[in-house]
Amino acid sequence: LNNTKIADGGAGHLAKALAQNESLVILNLANTLIGDKGAKYLASGLKRNRSLVRLSLHESAVGNVGAKYLVEALKWNQSLTRLFLSMKQIGMDELRECQESLERN
Repeated sequence: LNNTKIADGGAGHLAKALAQNESLVILNLANTLIGDKGAKYLASGLKRNRSLVRLSLHESAVGNVGAKYLVEALKWNQSLTRLFLSMKQIGMDELRECQESLERN
C-alpha cells in the first residue's frame, strides 16, 4: 500500500484489520497521506496484533505526535521488530523509547 493516497480514514480500517489479523507480517505504508490521527488508529490495532514484524511509515504525514502513539503501542505489542519512520517525523526521546521497545521484542 506504499505510494498511495491512503489517509487517516483508511488507516482506521487497517487498524481494525490489524487487531484481528494473525498472518500479516509486513505492512508498507510509506509515502502515504497517513498522519497523526491515522497513526493513533494504527497504534490501537498494533496493541492487539501478534503477527506484524515490520511496519513502514517513512515519508508519510505522521509527525512527532503520531510517532508517540506508535511508541506507546509498542509497550503492548510483542511481535513488531522494525518500525520505519523518517527522522523528521520523530523526536530523539521517542526514537530512544522506540528503539528500546523494539529491542525487547
